[in-house]
Amino acid sequence: MNEFIPTLLKLQELEKKRYDFQSILDHQVAQAKKIKEPWVDIKNSIDEKKARIKKMKVEQHQIELEIETRNQSISRLETQRFETKKNDEFTTMGEEINNYQDDVEELEITLLAKFETIEKLEEKLEKEIETATALKPQIEKELGLFKQKLETAKKEVIELESAIAHLGKKLPSDTLEHWHRLSKNKAGLKTVVLFNDSANVCPSCNMNVQPQIKIDIAHDENLVTCPSCASFLYLEDDHCE
Repeated sequence: MNEFIPTLLKLQELEKKRYDFQSILDHQVAQAKKIKEPWVDIKNSIDEKKARIKKMKVEQHQIELEIETRNQSISRLETQRFETKKNDEFTTMGEEINNYQDDVEELEITLLAKFETIEKLEEKLEKEIETATALKPQIEKELGLFKQKLETAKKEVIELESAIAHLGKKLPSDTLEHWHRLSKNKAGLKTVVLFNDSANVCPSCNMNVQPQIKIDIAHDENLVTCPSCASFLYLEDDHCE
């Protein structure tokens, strides 16, 4: 019996538990994210509407200034028009006044549309804020429950990682490195397997191996790995606590 097989088997057991708890942890994180989605969506929608309203109010103010400027120009031209004694100037200023009045009319239509759009957005914003206000406590409650589960899973993962690191010190560095690499690639699957000596088949990958493998395992001098999947192999007599 190779002296490191029991340690490798114990490491495999701990790693399986760590992998299972890590899977639970990853699932809980994904679920927590899913719980947050309605809140994130409505918050993004609220922020987007606030930004649109702010921008439209700036545009609305600019239109109001343009209307005021044109009205001032109309007043000035009307005063000048009735003071002039030249027919051509009177006519020209009348045309300018008409142009300004047309501009004011178009701007007022645009301004009214802005008012209506802002009003509708503010109504929708108010409803979304009400929805968000009602939704927040519910989401916080659900996340609170998930937080407890997350903390439990995190604690288990940390403790198992510590136990794995401590136990790993009993192995030669090259063996430990091989085991770590194997565990990462196999993602929770077995890394140390009982060799099927009757069929000369690796139970991990189901690939045939040379008869010499059984002989090498039986000698117990060196750890033997599958040539195909690199799993550690041992015979029934090797497995002792």
